[in-house]
Amino acid sequence: MILKKEELSKIISYYDLGIFKKLNHIKEGEINENFELVTDKGEFIIQILGNKLDKQKNKQMDLQFMILKSLNKKGFSYLTPLPIKNKKKKYLLNLNGKNLWVYRKINGKFHKKYTKKKLFESGKALALFHQNVKDLKTQGRQSYNYIFKILQDIHCKNKQNKDAEGIFDIYSNLRKTNFEGKLIPIHADFNKTNILFSDDKLVGIIDFDNLEHDFYIRDISLSLMRLCTNRSIVLMDDWNNFLRGYNSIKKISKKDAGLITPNLIRMKCYLFSRAFLKKDSKEIRDIINLIKRLQKTKTKKYGYIN
Repeated sequence: MILKKEELSKIISYYDLGIFKKLNHIKEGEINENFELVTDKGEFIIQILGNKLDKQKNKQMDLQFMILKSLNKKGFSYLTPLPIKNKKKKYLLNLNGKNLWVYRKINGKFHKKYTKKKLFESGKALALFHQNVKDLKTQGRQSYNYIFKILQDIHCKNKQNKDAEGIFDIYSNLRKTNFEGKLIPIHADFNKTNILFSDDKLVGIIDFDNLEHDFYIRDISLSLMRLCTNRSIVLMDDWNNFLRGYNSIKKISKKDAGLITPNLIRMKCYLFSRAFLKKDSKEIRDIINLIKRLQKTKTKKYGYIN
């Protein structure tokens, strides 16, 4: 996606960003398009929404802005995007069919390789985020029935396929598990491309676009999946370092810790359905092998696994 000169001029004017100096397209981002804008007033990020701004997306953006403002007001330990109001006193702007918002850039770097300290700091940051949002008003959690229906459909249409049958059986048994708990806003995309460091110090968290209301253990499980697994392998040292960081701020009860592995398996079952429909045989094998490894693990008190 390209921002035309006249569009850029309007954005700068609408958000009172100063005199233009430079614009760079940021390659990261699967759905949204992001641009780094430099003016005489500083560095800014222009984010163009990739999804249609329907009723559901509007609701999600309102939630995102509310939480980002709340974190800023409470003096959250890490920098997060703070939306800037435009001349219409709104955060979102529709420009030639492009829906966008602007915030001041957070300086820091994404790291591909994580040391023990970075994993500890990441777990700590997620716990502090949960502490800061736990009392905010929440809505109902999403239903996971759609995963069962997808897997059921795959199983019915591929009855001779042992992989489809095995995953369907695993997910059917998981439905007996009680995943309920107090709902809080969760980040749901806490991964290496959304965590900013200055050397080994975690300085910022970005991309709250996937915010949802769920039990905090789901957020931990999502983070472990993205930070502490490598295709079909569970990186146990990384896993434990992340959880030690989380537990240094907020203790995970033995009961809650017991839901980490089932949550991970549930998510991997959904990813299996996507890989199966794409006929990605390598991804299917990796997912099945990871699920088998997860099934052999036992979560100890505070979430540690041996």
